[in-house]
Amino acid sequence: MRIHSDVIVPLDIHGAAKYATDKAEAGLVTARPITKHGSRSHDASYEMALIGDGSVKRHRTMDKQDYSATWDSWGYALAYLYSIDPFMKTSADKTRIDFEVRTDGAFPLPRVTARQAVAAL
Repeated sequence: MRIHSDVIVPLDIHGAAKYATDKAEAGLVTARPITKHGSRSHDASYEMALIGDGSVKRHRTMDKQDYSATWDSWGYALAYLYSIDPFMKTSADKTRIDFEVRTDGAFPLPRVTARQAVAAL
């Protein structure tokens, strides 16, 4: 998934994976290596992929090398990132409000600051 943001850095994405592990009850969630790209709408975009440990969801990623993260894991990870940058954009959501509407509020946003995100790792 590609995210566009003026604020988020790769360390935040790793913090989101840790938060998803703690909240989703779906096993260990990790972020694959993150690649930075340009963005026409924000300062930067990042290609991110969350990997599950296979303890809950046994579906493989497209390249068949890892297990896919669960829907809940993705939801908590995105909630974490939206708490850092409410104007982050994904292919599905243009803002935090879009995310909350699309998921019907299933993933409450944590109160996270950039300093807390770094300290969580």
